[in-house]
Amino acid sequence: PFADDSFDMLMANHMLYHVPDIDKAISEVKRVLKPKGKFYAAANAKGNMLELRQMLNDISKFFPNDVVVNLNNIPYTLDLAPSYLEKYFDNIERFNLNSQIIVDKAKPIMDYLISMIDLDKLENLVSQQEQEQSLEQALAYINKKLAKGAMVIDTKTGMTVAY
Repeated sequence: PFADDSFDMLMANHMLYHVPDIDKAISEVKRVLKPKGKFYAAANAKGNMLELRQMLNDISKFFPNDVVVNLNNIPYTLDLAPSYLEKYFDNIERFNLNSQIIVDKAKPIMDYLISMIDLDKLENLVSQQEQEQSLEQALAYINKKLAKGAMVIDTKTGMTVAY
């Protein structure tokens, strides 16, 4: 571990939701920050990419149960950040970055959706042929949606600065 009061600044860039014990991680951040140090933590906000989440829910019907990642129980978001940070820091500032992604091709959407499928679990549950069939059904569903026009995805992200 690093010594107490080692750093002027630390940053966690869209990763705290992966940490098994977020409170412990933030307490360590506080310990190794110098007294006037700042902690920057980027995260997604509630409602980020709802359009993709809806599509993920829609295509989950093509796959066996429990292979599509559930994005509804994320332990650390921009909205939840103060509840973690206020235990260790006196000042917390929030900066929002809202934008849109416009997608008119199926491949980037399919790539994202595949990244949300537990492929190891899928392999253990169904044959290669059934996997391919599920992916083809998902792709057909995406293409059908895109035939109506480009998909507009609202992004809601940002950063908290704690000191």
